[in-house]
Amino acid sequence: MAVSTETTKEKEEGEVIVRGQGWYMKLRALGSCATIIARLTIPAILATYNVWLRSQRLILHKISTQINYAITSLSITLRFQTIGVYLVEAKSRLKPLIWTETSRMALDPTEDVKDIFCEVLHDPGPDQTKADVIFIHGLKGSLYKTWKQGLWDTNNKSDIRWIKLNSSNDNEEQFESNEDQSMGQNEPYFEPDDDPSIPGEYSKCWPKDWLPMDCPGVRIIAVNYSTDPFLWKPFWIPAQQRLPMNERAREMMSLLLELGVGSRPIVWVGHSKGGLFVKQMLVHACESENPADIAICCQSKAILFYSVPHRGSPLASIDLPLLTRSIELREVMADSLEVQYLQEKFQYLINSNLLQVKIKSFIETKLTLMTILYLRIVSVQSADLGIGELYGVPLDHRDICKPKNRYCFLYRELVSLIHSVVTLPNQQRSSTRHQRAIVATVSATLKHE
Repeated sequence: MAVSTETTKEKEEGEVIVRGQGWYMKLRALGSCATIIARLTIPAILATYNVWLRSQRLILHKISTQINYAITSLSITLRFQTIGVYLVEAKSRLKPLIWTETSRMALDPTEDVKDIFCEVLHDPGPDQTKADVIFIHGLKGSLYKTWKQGLWDTNNKSDIRWIKLNSSNDNEEQFESNEDQSMGQNEPYFEPDDDPSIPGEYSKCWPKDWLPMDCPGVRIIAVNYSTDPFLWKPFWIPAQQRLPMNERAREMMSLLLELGVGSRPIVWVGHSKGGLFVKQMLVHACESENPADIAICCQSKAILFYSVPHRGSPLASIDLPLLTRSIELREVMADSLEVQYLQEKFQYLINSNLLQVKIKSFIETKLTLMTILYLRIVSVQSADLGIGELYGVPLDHRDICKPKNRYCFLYRELVSLIHSVVTLPNQQRSSTRHQRAIVATVSATLKHE
């Protein structure tokens, strides 16, 4: 029994071993098959993956290239459109100088635009009119942009401190060296409660609102002309047809003659290039054989220049890449032939007494903010006509023609100039100042007694 039991156990153990060897052989066969399959399929899978990955890289590279190209193109376009903002004049702090609201006009050079027109701001009537006062603005100016009331502030003072300059080549140094000594002495008397320009009565056009009160009997005329929207024009913008300065001055004279200018005394007021138009018209009038033109020359009694570039502007001489200057800008380049020739002719008329006028000139002594740069538009040497009185005023080119109120030096000198050459009826006087004069006279009399 014992022997049979051991034999049975040995048989069972042998069967287990055989069964285990069978499973081992099967697993080994499966491993061999898996290895063969892996060796056959994995290279194909890897090759397929590499091909797919390479195609994805090409797609991503193309997308990246297109994005970079678009960004580069946009950057170049923006640089071209804003290059004038960093180098030239503009209209305001927020608007590029060469891309203005009227830029659309330049896209259609055939558009019919009224180039020059005259507007009568005040007319006392044919029987009451004793003189004509004519205002002409400069480049990029207009009636309600150039001749509006000033909002500048000079250290909270009621009026500006000015200095009278001599007609010489050293005016820049003269102003800087004499500014502290002379300014305080020339400041006119003023009291805030005597200021007629109280809040709520802001003047959008001070010649229209103020001169009829202080100079009754004068007819006030404004000459307006359009300006090329691009002083520095991108080369791809079609150019507008513009007449040169002498031809436009003749058109202005024709319009003024239609209004009857020349039949009574004339006082001219010009800002910037507007002053050059005044000189050009007077040269035409004095050289003409037409009696109506000659009458304008003979009736011209006074001129007030607000920062007029008699010898050109250095700013207009800037030549920018990919931009072309308009004819209006080229005419006022520093020491340009047109400006020099006009200055020589005008001086000859004055020196030969063919033109007898009283002249006053104001010049800015502060730099003008052109978007992001402070630039000098008209230098003291260029504004010095060499004739008449010259005053340096610590304002920029935009504010030099904008009096702060009716007692501002910039305005009172014009009123004084008009009264000095024209006899006006019922000349208005400030009641407050008249009372001061009476009190001063009485006080002096009592003191003398």
